Amino acid sequence: MSRNYPDRVRPEKVAAAKKRFSGEIPLDSLDRLEGLIVAPKPGDVVRFDVSFAHDAHGHVVADLSVEANVSLVCQRTLGPFAYPINGQSRIGVVRTEAEAEGLPADYEPLICEEDDLSIARLVEEEILLALPLVPIDPQAPQPTELAVEEELVKEPTHRPFEVLAELKKNRSGE
Repeated sequence: MSRNYPDRVRPEKVAAAKKRFSGEIPLDSLDRLEGLIVAPKPGDVVRFDVSFAHDAHGHVVADLSVEANVSLVCQRTLGPFAYPINGQSRIGVVRTEAEAEGLPADYEPLICEEDDLSIARLVEEEILLALPLVPIDPQAPQPTELAVEEELVKEPTHRPFEVLAELKKNRSGE
């Protein structure tokens, strides 16, 4: 597999030159995904396309699209399932929190305190934003309210003060 993108870029320079990079990154090389997705197979990749430019206000902007299939653990069945990721974002690359607050509302801020930016970090951030908070396989059977109600009826209710009520009733009857 050939690569046509650098590991790191200088956001100001690539924005001034209106550079565009695309390629594939192995999912197992994205460390921050560990524990959030099922261990990827050696051939699993994320495809990306990123274009850098300056917007009308002079902000460094990265238009990023990512595409991948990751394996997640369903929180209903505890089994793995394939989850497609197709994300697109307009990212405002800034140096400080104050600069991030000055970005337009439709930009995703990315604070880059260093002189250069890792392409893999940019892609990894987009995947993290695309993952569901609670992964549930859409093919998993849906729990029904009736089944939940049946479970509640079958379980005996523990009433710790029921014995005291009986003692009080017996004592008042004497």
